[in-house]
Amino acid sequence: MRLDKLDLVRGAAALAVLLGHLRAFLFVEHSAVTTRNLLTDAFYGLTGFGHQAVVVFFVLSGFLIGGAVHERFQANRWSFGDYALRRMTRLWLVLLPALVLTLVWDLVGGALSGGAGYDGRFFERNHSGPSSVNPVDNGVLAFLGNVFFLQTIVAPTFGTNGPLWSLANEFWYYLMFPLGFAAVHGMTPVRGRVLCLVLLVAAGTCLPVNMLISGVMWLAGYAAYAITRSRFATLGASVPVFWGALLALGGALLWNRWRGLSGADYWIALAFAATLPRLAADTGGTAWWRRLARYFGNTSYTLYLFHFPFLAFLSFGVLQGRQWQPGVAGFAVYAGVMVLTLAGSHLVWWLFERRTEEVRRGLSGWLAARRQSA
Repeated sequence: MRLDKLDLVRGAAALAVLLGHLRAFLFVEHSAVTTRNLLTDAFYGLTGFGHQAVVVFFVLSGFLIGGAVHERFQANRWSFGDYALRRMTRLWLVLLPALVLTLVWDLVGGALSGGAGYDGRFFERNHSGPSSVNPVDNGVLAFLGNVFFLQTIVAPTFGTNGPLWSLANEFWYYLMFPLGFAAVHGMTPVRGRVLCLVLLVAAGTCLPVNMLISGVMWLAGYAAYAITRSRFATLGASVPVFWGALLALGGALLWNRWRGLSGADYWIALAFAATLPRLAADTGGTAWWRRLARYFGNTSYTLYLFHFPFLAFLSFGVLQGRQWQPGVAGFAVYAGVMVLTLAGSHLVWWLFERRTEEVRRGLSGWLAARRQSA
């Protein structure tokens, strides 16, 4: 069953990341706005939740991927090989083209700008991408490090594609969760438990502490899924719990924005996770609404990996680092670049991500044929 409301949330989160980065590229900082009013304050406020949107991605991933692992173990249909095939086709079919496109845009944009922006001089206003300490790295080692999800561990994020940092987190959570689940599951043979535990500890000792701690947000999503399969499922999906969690989420977001909230990411993750049992249980909606939700959910991964190096190319290479004050001209440029980015992302999705199931079935059939011939 498709969870359309979760698809819509995932698409909205990707759009929030795009809108926030696009505003940082094209508009001056809020403190530098010369004429402030309700419209400009609302615009800067509503486009300032990109980081929190990544928290939403982590929680959704824990709910969906952690839940899928749970279901397969419970149904005694678990296979590390099948899981690896599913995860890697999903990740690489978008990541590899994104890395190649990042390289192309960075090279062309760097030639047009004379390296301005790619040297990290605009990091403070963009809040991502190259910095003066870590300028653009389009080298082979950085490319391979990102292919194998080692960015922020032993390699930088590739080129201008700063948002790739979160993909490394996702990959390692994908790897570690089923190892941990198998290590404690009663159906796993003792020898298998020991091996999974050893591999889990080995992976954990190699990862940065902050990456491991951030995994709590991912696990919050899985905890929400576990509630839907427990005796507390009805309570977890109840209207009072949902609205209470939604109010807590809104409060955490607003408090963090205006006053600062210690551990904000984790409070936001917990509050959002508490909304998921209700969102997952509510499968209503008209046909057109479901199609829209599925489209934005299906294309969110491509949009996330596609947008930042493309925006860097336009900002550094084409616009030569220019920024606007909020106004008719600035908002027109903002809208135009947003439409162009969404159109380019759709094209990349159409070429690659939409073929994920087709590629997965092809690889699965090829591997099955290889095993039979062996």
